[in-house]
Amino acid sequence: VASGLYLQARVSTPPPRLITLPSAWPVSKRISRVRVWTITPYRPFCCWGLLVKMVNVPKARKTFCASKKCKKHTLHKVTQYKAGKASLYAQGKRRYDRKQSGFGGQTKPVFHKKAKVTKKVVLRLECTECKYRSQKALKRCKSFELGGDKKRKGQMISF
Repeated sequence: VASGLYLQARVSTPPPRLITLPSAWPVSKRISRVRVWTITPYRPFCCWGLLVKMVNVPKARKTFCASKKCKKHTLHKVTQYKAGKASLYAQGKRRYDRKQSGFGGQTKPVFHKKAKVTKKVVLRLECTECKYRSQKALKRCKSFELGGDKKRKGQMISF
């Protein structure tokens, strides 16, 4: 087709529609300009492939241990990763403090245009056999729970 590139996008109506984009655009720009919006009754609103929901992770899970001792699936203890306290002696901090000292006010840009409302959750997995630690990043979620009660279908709600 000489007139342009055809992409298939799912719209809220069941039959898929073809969207034509100008052939003058480079291929990388043509593909990046298409948004896929899907609204289904079975899951929350999804935009750009981002699903924001409640996440519940068990405190222990069986997964692959990559250490030289194990190299197999073992039980891992799961905790949530938390960044440590920033060091005053890191090279970037020393450079920043040196630049800020004296007269002249704020020397580096301060970020104000915060667009994200969620953070990516990182799990810290510790092997119960060899104590090897690894990290696993999850997708973005509004609320994260570690070791919460599992949802059961058809259960009575008791107060």
